[in-house]
Formats: sequence, structure tokens, C-alpha cells
Amino acid sequence: MKTIVNLKSLISLLSVILAALIYFARTGPTLAHPPQQEGDQPAFAGAVQSSPDGSATIVSQEAHLDAAFLGANGQLEGLEVTAAGLSLASGLTEGSYTSEVIHSPLAFTTDMVPLWGADLPEGTGLRLETRLSSDGGASWSDWVENPEAFYPVRDDLHSGNLIWVDSAQAALQFKVTLSSDSLDFGPTLGSVTLVMNDTSQGPTDGEIASQMAATAAIAQTCPITKPTNIVSREDWGCPGGRFSSPRPPVYAPVTHIILHQSETPNQPHPYQGYAGWVRSIWNFHANVLWWGDIGYNYLIDPSGVIYEGRAGGDDVIGIHDTHNRGSMAIGFIGCYGNCDDPRLGVAPFHQPMFDSAVELIAWKLNQKGIDPLSSATYDGLPNIPVIAGGRDVTWTTSPGDNIYNRIPELRTKVAERINKCKLKPCQMNVIFGQESYNVGDTVEFTVRLADYQSLPLVGATVTATRTISQAAAGAQASTGFGFVDRAGEYDGFDDDTTTAGLYNYTFTASDPTGQRFLSCSATGSVPVNGDGATATPTPTETSTPTATPTGTPPTITPTPTDTPTPTPTTTPPTGVILRVNPANLVIPICNDQGSASVQVDNVTNMVGVDLSLRYDPAVAQVTDADPGRDGVQITIGDDFVDNGFIVENSVDTTNGVISFAATLLGSTINGSAELIRVDWQPVAAGSAPLTLEDVLLANNNAEAIPFTAQNGQLEVSDNCEGVSGVVALQGRSDHSGIVVAGSGQQVQTGADGTFTVSGTGSLSFSHPGYLSAQADVQALLAQNLGSSGQAASLGRLTLLAGDLNADNRIDILDLTFIARYFNSGDTLADLNADGTVNIMDLVLAAGNYGRQGPIIVNGE
Repeated sequence: MKTIVNLKSLISLLSVILAALIYFARTGPTLAHPPQQEGDQPAFAGAVQSSPDGSATIVSQEAHLDAAFLGANGQLEGLEVTAAGLSLASGLTEGSYTSEVIHSPLAFTTDMVPLWGADLPEGTGLRLETRLSSDGGASWSDWVENPEAFYPVRDDLHSGNLIWVDSAQAALQFKVTLSSDSLDFGPTLGSVTLVMNDTSQGPTDGEIASQMAATAAIAQTCPITKPTNIVSREDWGCPGGRFSSPRPPVYAPVTHIILHQSETPNQPHPYQGYAGWVRSIWNFHANVLWWGDIGYNYLIDPSGVIYEGRAGGDDVIGIHDTHNRGSMAIGFIGCYGNCDDPRLGVAPFHQPMFDSAVELIAWKLNQKGIDPLSSATYDGLPNIPVIAGGRDVTWTTSPGDNIYNRIPELRTKVAERINKCKLKPCQMNVIFGQESYNVGDTVEFTVRLADYQSLPLVGATVTATRTISQAAAGAQASTGFGFVDRAGEYDGFDDDTTTAGLYNYTFTASDPTGQRFLSCSATGSVPVNGDGATATPTPTETSTPTATPTGTPPTITPTPTDTPTPTPTTTPPTGVILRVNPANLVIPICNDQGSASVQVDNVTNMVGVDLSLRYDPAVAQVTDADPGRDGVQITIGDDFVDNGFIVENSVDTTNGVISFAATLLGSTINGSAELIRVDWQPVAAGSAPLTLEDVLLANNNAEAIPFTAQNGQLEVSDNCEGVSGVVALQGRSDHSGIVVAGSGQQVQTGADGTFTVSGTGSLSFSHPGYLSAQADVQALLAQNLGSSGQAASLGRLTLLAGDLNADNRIDILDLTFIARYFNSGDTLADLNADGTVNIMDLVLAAGNYGRQGPIIVNGE
């Protein structure tokens, strides 16, 4: 029999075997016998390493410069060549060596690192400086000191930090200065080793995004689980794949989370994504320092993407702070202050990065049952905070001031995240198929079940008991109504309706896993009418509810929630529109505040605006957006915050006039934009217009733009028997701009997502890019969730991200919309509002794939 071998599979297998043989044959690319150095250019030698699937390649070249080479090539000042190496000349306490220009042997160099062997008795010192050229030596940077790293290095050498080059014509000069406090003893420089690397070839952010499209986004769900959208070692292009080097993994239970910065540049260049920096860090740790693998357990980039670090899985011990045992180390990619290389810029602790850290740390500490606000002994060090910076445990400035100063906030957020997932009761609402039935009819009912965030709960055990109240007879009890779970809606029926009366049902839901929610219950009644001739039945004893459905479920028409009804739309007006949004803002007198904005639509190349908005200060007053400044100000739209020159931002609170004037610098507004947002504080019940006056819009040719103004109305209602609550935008920390509408009224949420709306009708919740939601206020009031004069509590609702085309469904059309604007600043596709459409937005939408609205909300 002939065996037919797929050529492509054979080549792939051979590549894996060859890579493994090369990889496991050594601990790094350094040769056991370095080449003999001759001439004024050092001889480099090294290796090429590839990931098992061939998607990434790392090239390293290394040169070992001994004292003889240094003495023959370069400039000695106050030093002499001895058998041991370069030493201070007789009678001197300081001397220096400056190398010749050394050209990188690589076609492209991403980074390089110097190592040196030296004998440094107490009272002596060594300072190494470098300068770089990206054009082969035609021009040079300033000399920059590369201080010795605190971490362990191979062969008892000393190491500087990685030097970021990014050049096809890289050249280097280094200068070593030796010093001593006494003429009686001095330091000796034995050798210098230069390692040149190219880690630029590997998976891009876009390729990683496509690989992860089916994984869930980082979302605050309960119970807390390990984030599923972590980029694996295979996906970021690790030459070791999912395995570590010949150094086998060692394990210890995690007691602490230690935070570091990678001290790498704050932008993806020269790579097509941050995965390139992960490969570079891996190469530095595994091959240059000989740690066998990357030192961190996880890494997080500025977009919030989490990368798998050291191989071995949970509780594997990394190398990062000289203690290591009992820690989970997180390396934040970039420089966040106090970096050794002054050429690196300093970045803020980006919010997506912060949010991902919260989720990752909360998973681990919740898994271990550790209080994130506590302190404990760490590898023999007493009283170390459970979440600590590298500087708390060893000699380093890591993770930089911008991260370190927010560690207290990080601890608090992690604690809140863990506490949030302590089991909470479910929410239940019951809907009968009809308002009343006749004797002999089948009573149909739907139990809608949701968690405390108003997200549907599937897989629950739902049971019910029934009693019948009659005018002439007692009560009859019954159980067992065969519930069918339809993705959070549990349909049941009662076909034993031989007796007229008021049928009273008690419904109970419990969690069979015991890990998701606490049980909840609700009651409901429906009349069953008859002619009065029906005999009084013998009472039946109530039995214990069972989780096993009985009977064959009937074919019934459930309450229509699965298929959303498209929201009717109107043809947008032509021309430029300047409008107050919402057009009719209603604020209950009992509410803290409501918000309205002035928005421009259908505009082209707008750069400037000058407007006044008149209001009635007897009805509502403006809440100061910047209490730290004199006077009262309103909130400025994002376009002017980022690129604007603000001419005027003031409020005349006596006469009720808001004045705003600003111009953009180097950019224009096209389409729609929020120009200002006003937070209102109710003063007295009443209604007053919001009138746009003295408006001038200007384009980039310094010409006035014609427009149509649409004024608004602000009403302060004395009816507080409505609904209040919090609506959140999944994946964001700013929850403003969600439109809450109902009964002809409309309000917008503030940054914290809170709202209060009066009335007793149906409410809708909407925001561009998110599935809508609905709430039945009447049902909330029927549950006595609000006392007299107070708003009923809706609790907290989270709108799900990913509905880009506003069809109330998240499908492949929405994902392709994000892909179309990948790496752009499109504000609609940028679901998490971090300024760039990236992998986080794609994964956020993919995590909700197949979901549809409206989400039904029924209170707690």
C-alpha cells in the first residue's frame, strides 16, 4: 500500500522538528566558542529562531570583545591593557575607553544590548554610555548612560538595558569609564559583549485580531473567570511555542501580584502591533540574559490586550524581581516613568490597560481567596501589599510613577470587581398569556429571569406553586408546571383549571450550580372565570417544588422578545443642522441632574463655532463642569478638548445664558459631533425653552456655514413616581449619552450612567453601537419598588456592544464594519472609546455575537 504524504504538512513538521532541535540544543544564541576577533570590526555570530508555525522569526548576532580587541581598536584615556583586561593607568583614579564605530551585521536591527565582564572592588565604579546612528554613522545621537540592570545575568556578567534602534543601517559606539576612590585598588574591564537583534518578523495586531475574533471580550461577568481573550504564546510568535526552554517550569502558589513596566517604546513601530515588543522582550530574557523564557507571567499593551508570558500555566514562577516565588508578574508594555533610557517617552497608565489589569488580577486573587486590599509576607519579605510594584520588593523604579501612583486605585477596583461577583439574587418578572381565562382553558405564563445586571439567565431551575382563592370555597394548591427554558425566558402552563376563582402563583428560580446567583421569587395572579356550577374540589397538599420539568410543554406563542422590532426611522433633514439633544428633556424634581447637548449634523470641514444657549434659571440651573475654575463652565465636546482653542466657556447664571466659542487647530469636523454638553440641576417644577441664539459656524475657508437651528425644551416634573437606575456601556468607563426615552420624555445619562425619569409607561435605552433595551415601568411599580414620591429602582443595566448598523442584532455585518475601520479613529467602530479601532473593539463585539435586542429589564 502506498502512503500519500501531504507535502505542505511534511514541510511544516520538518520545520517544527528542526526548530525544536536548534532550540533545545542550547539555552541561547551565544556560541560556545566565539569567533576570533580580527580587524577593527568585531566578528558577529549567532542564530535564527522561528516559531513552530513559521509565523515569526528572531535573528540574533553576538560579538565578544576581549581586552586584546578593545586595546587594539578604540581610544584609551587613562587606561592600560593588562592580562586581566583594561585597568586604570598608574597614578590615576579615572580613565575611559571609547570604541570605534561598530556596524550592526543585520539587514534590520530592532534592538541591541551591551553586556560586560568586570571586577569592581568596593569603592570602584564603571559607567557605560552609548550613542546610536540610524544612517550608518553619518549622524549620531547624544551619549546616553546605560546603567547596570538589577536582575541576574548569564555567566556572572553585567547587563545594560535594551537599546531600541529601529534601523536598517544601525551603528553603535560605546564608552566605558572606570573610576576608583583610591590609588591602592581599581576596577578592571575584562570584556564587552554586544548582541544585535531583529524581532520585527511576526504576527501583526490585525492577524492576532482575526485569530481571536471568536473569543469573548474582557467583560465584567460573574463568576469571575480567567480572561478568554489572552493572546497565546503561539499567536504572538514565540519561538518556543507553548513550551518553555530546557529549564523546566517551577511552581508556587500565588500570594502577590507584582507590577512592572517593560521600558520599551510607547508605540507599535517598527512592528505592526505590540506583539513585536513581546517577542523582543522574550528574546532579551530568554536568549540574552539566559533566563530560558520571558520573565513576566503576563504582559498588557496600551490597548488593553493581554499576552501570555512565561510558559507553564497557573502559578509558574517567573523571573522579574529577584524574589519571584509566590508572585504573578504583569509587565505593562511601554515606559510609564523613571525609565533608564532617557530617549523613551513617558506614557500615562492607559485606561484600557488599567481595565484589563483589573480583570486579570481579580481573576487570580478571587481564585486564591486573597483580599486585594491586604498585605502579606512575600518570599520572606514581611508586610508586602498583595498588589505591589516592583519597587516595593527590590531595587528598581518599576513600574514607573504613572502606574505606581495608581496602584491604590487599582487595588480598590479589583476589590470592587470581586465584591461585585459575590452571589446576588436573580431578578424575575412574570407575564401571563391573557388577562383572564375560563374554566377548562390552559393558563400560559412566561417567567423572565435575569441576573443583577439585567442580563438573561439560562439554565436555571424554575418551579411554581398555585393556590386558588374562591368566594365560596377555600384554597386549592398545586405544583409542577413543566417549564421550558428559552434563553432566559421560561415558558410554562397550567391545564388543571376545573375550578373558577383567582389563581395565585408563586414562582421560584434557583441556580443548580450554586455559583451564579441566589434564588429569587415572584408572585402573580390571574382570574379563571366560570358559571358558578363547578363543584368545589378537594384541597390538594402543596408538594416540594422539583427541578425536573414534567409533562409535555404545549406549543404556545411566547411574549415577543426574541425578534426585535426595528425602530422606525425618518429621513434625516438635508443641510447642516444645529440642534439641542434631546429635544425634550424631562428631569424629575427629585433627581440630582439631567444632561442635554448641542450637536451639529451633516457638516463639512467645520473648524469654528460661536453660540449662545438661553434657558430659564428659575426652572433649572447649570451644574459647573469645572469647579476648580472661577465662574461656571459647561462640558466641551471631545473634538475641541483634543484639538481646540477655547475662546469662551461661561454661564450667566442670573440671566440664563450659556456662551461658548472655540476653533479647531489643524483638524475639521465632518458629519456629526457634540459641541457642548450641559448638566442641569432642577430648581422648581415648570417648563422652559432651550433657545439657540447668536450662532456662527465657520469652515476651514473662514466662511460662515449656513445651518438650520432646532431648539429644545427643558421640563422639571413634580412627578417622581418614575424609575431611576444606572445604565452602563459595556467596555467603557464613561457611560454618558445613553438616551432614556418613554411617555414622550427623554433624558440622557451622565458619565456615571445614572438617570431618573418620571412617568409610568415603557422605557427604552439606546446608544449608537449598542443593542437597545426596554423596561416596563408599570411592572416595576407593581412590585412596589418605589415608595410614594420616590422613583422605583431599575438597578443596573449594561448595554451590549457591537450593534454598529443599528439593526438590534450583532452579526457578521457588525464585525466586518469594525474590520473596515481597523486602526482608524472612527468613533462608531471604536466601541471602547479608547481613541483607536483595534483588537479590543473586535473582540468586544465578537463576545456578543448572535445577541439581539431589545434587552428586557424588570428591576430587582
